Amino acid sequence: MTVDVRIGLPTDTVGIADAVAVGESTRVELEPCVYTDGGLTPYLRVETDDPDAFDTALRADRAVETARRHRDDDGTVRYRVTWSFDETDVFSLLRGHGVVLQRAHATACEWVFQLRAPDSAALTDFLDACRDADLSPRVYRSEGVDCRADGTVATADDGTTGSPGAFEGDPPFRQILDNIEEVVWMSDPDKEEIIYVNPAYEAVWGQPRERLSEEPLAFLDAVHPEDRARVRSSLDRQPTGEYDEEYRIRRPDGTTRWIRDRAVSITDDEGNVVRVAGIAEDITERKEREQLRRTLNEAAQAMLGATTSQAVAEISVETAIDALGLTFACVYVPGEEDGTLRPIACAADGETPDDPAAVTGLENPLWESFASGQSTAFDASFAHRLPVPSRVQRGWVEALGEYGVLVFATRSETAFDDRTDRYAGILTAITEVGLGQTEREARLERQNERLSDLSRLNAVIRDINTEVAATTNRDAIEHNVCERFAVEESYLAACICDRSSGDSVRVRRRAGTTESQTDLDGGDHVDAPLISDLIDTATATGTVRVDRDADARGDAGSWYDTFRDAGCRAVVAVPLTSGNVAYGVLLLFIDDPSVFDEEFLTVLGELGQMIGRAIRAAETRKTLLTDTATELEFEVDDAEMFFHAISAEFDCRLDLEGLVPADSDQLVFYVDVEGVPAERLVERAEGAPGITSVRTITGGTDGGLFEFHVVGGSAIQVLAAYGATIRSASADGGVARIVAEIASDIEVRPLVSTLEDACPGATLVRKSELDRPVRTVQQFRESLADRLTDRQVDVLHSAYLSGYFEWPRESTAEDIAASFDVSSSTIHFHLRNALRALLETYYEEDRYRTEA
Repeated sequence: MTVDVRIGLPTDTVGIADAVAVGESTRVELEPCVYTDGGLTPYLRVETDDPDAFDTALRADRAVETARRHRDDDGTVRYRVTWSFDETDVFSLLRGHGVVLQRAHATACEWVFQLRAPDSAALTDFLDACRDADLSPRVYRSEGVDCRADGTVATADDGTTGSPGAFEGDPPFRQILDNIEEVVWMSDPDKEEIIYVNPAYEAVWGQPRERLSEEPLAFLDAVHPEDRARVRSSLDRQPTGEYDEEYRIRRPDGTTRWIRDRAVSITDDEGNVVRVAGIAEDITERKEREQLRRTLNEAAQAMLGATTSQAVAEISVETAIDALGLTFACVYVPGEEDGTLRPIACAADGETPDDPAAVTGLENPLWESFASGQSTAFDASFAHRLPVPSRVQRGWVEALGEYGVLVFATRSETAFDDRTDRYAGILTAITEVGLGQTEREARLERQNERLSDLSRLNAVIRDINTEVAATTNRDAIEHNVCERFAVEESYLAACICDRSSGDSVRVRRRAGTTESQTDLDGGDHVDAPLISDLIDTATATGTVRVDRDADARGDAGSWYDTFRDAGCRAVVAVPLTSGNVAYGVLLLFIDDPSVFDEEFLTVLGELGQMIGRAIRAAETRKTLLTDTATELEFEVDDAEMFFHAISAEFDCRLDLEGLVPADSDQLVFYVDVEGVPAERLVERAEGAPGITSVRTITGGTDGGLFEFHVVGGSAIQVLAAYGATIRSASADGGVARIVAEIASDIEVRPLVSTLEDACPGATLVRKSELDRPVRTVQQFRESLADRLTDRQVDVLHSAYLSGYFEWPRESTAEDIAASFDVSSSTIHFHLRNALRALLETYYEEDRYRTEA
């Protein structure tokens, strides 16, 4: 008889071991060989990811004499190789014992040879020779067993029938069956007798083989109760050759193993089944791999369906504990401060871990892995810092890209094998993908919420613009602004306030939902240190300020406590400004400060300026139309102011003939000058602080009429911002005097305080109350104001002051257009409309007086 056998040998049994080891995916197949006097001439079929590295290693091998490489039409790389071999080489042993090499293949792990021996003795001698040469053969499978007609098995040496000790007289088969890991068995068709079972049964089942001689079905006792009935009923299929079952067994040591059991029938010459032979393979590792892959796939699906980073992290650490059998796992993400990692989920095997602390500093494995993007191992010297009651011995950190790190740890020194490392890498990859998806979705949601918030804010601003444009009263403007914000869900309350004395605040207008707000009357003073400081900061900087730490402050004041009780978590202060003058601060009380980013604050700042300009226009209108007024006279001694300095330097006199606002920050002064040549004045004005341009309307050696564009915090600008009407202003010998009128209900003290801040040399020298003629001031101006736009008023006033209506004209339309930075046709358009409105108003008022 001949015997076929499949054996495994170490990779270095053949001289091309270095070439085979160039990569884990490299596979070399040794095709049928030709023996010559010079040695062995095999043909190699090569599969490798790095053919160049394989080629280099093959040609560098000292045993290889020649190597010719070519590629088949299908892309397969083949070599024809000749090499020398010595007496301990596997090929020498093959030829010496008459064993034929039919086929062989090699990977980085081992060579696997398919051999044919003339008989069992030759095979046994060959295997013994391999062991003597330290080649450590590993027998996988043998074929070619002869069967008698009665179904008994014949060996090469005797004719004994099979039993649990069958083949013991046949050395080759004994070696083969004793060394394979699979359980080989043979029984009669009715399972009343176990004819043979190899020693592997005791290793796999944990039961002695002798018991099967007495109880052929004793192997069922170890089958898992949930699988036992199915396996028992399937035994009837064994004689048909359709038996292929997977089931679990419980070993005496309590462990559970998975078995794949297959059977084939053995028939006599007439086709009757006389024996059933089978092989039972321990597939526990395969099942565990399959289960682990399913678990990882389920974890991936769960992570992709998660809506938060914390949910992804919790799935990840629980999978690490349950599926990978680790002691501890934790996900850290970047903290709000640079150089920190904070934990968002952790789990421990059979324990409740303490709350992990944030990791700070750069000298630790967590930060090293996060910064480098590479895995970092650690030992017990760092492991004791992990929040696990039972000390872990070692672990490693996997980087999650920009999203943080995943920490694994175990109390066992041997837990981190290649399998664990491989699947931990897969878990890390799907965790990073899950965190990336939730972060992108969260970012998109934040963007959508932010766009929604901006859209609502823009709607509020549009409504306020519409209401303010139709309102000419400051109280009404402030009321409309507060009410419009208060109806929005984003704002708990809205108030317009300004500073009072000490830590108190004057509430000018309020709207909201708390009783304390609705009980307040306009002008009430409340104790609010936090709000007072916030108003000071916003007013001083002219920027929107947000106090997000109000809850942490103990000096917020009783007034703020009412907002805190209503859910307020931050206060936004929006200064209401026009030029350099503040008309108070709009306070917005909110429960979610996160929506107020830089863009929100910028939009609110622009809104504050718009409201400030509207209040300024209302105050100016009130001053013009009221029938009673307060007259204020100021003396200003400030050498740094241009007009004061000119009057002192040239000992001349300057009189303000009129002024027109060019924009919110700039005024156009028309000044009559006596006592200084026009050229010297213009030369001195160019580049002077606060003077952006100067134009001579009429001028000579002793002065003339000049147009100055003025910016900065001059006394006149402050008064104009409060809606004051400048009745006269002059500078003589370095001292200026200004007489202005304001509405009688405007508080003088804040105005004077603001003026003194802008012009430290300003002093209030007189205050008096005035009565105005009702017909000539109130009725005429109110009627005219209803007909003219602000721009028409400014253009008409500028044309009048610059001598446009004189003959010959002292200023042309082009000169006026240059002052307003518009075209001359635009100036003509505004003048025509303004003059028509002026004449219509005049004749209507004249008719009224005539009828009266």
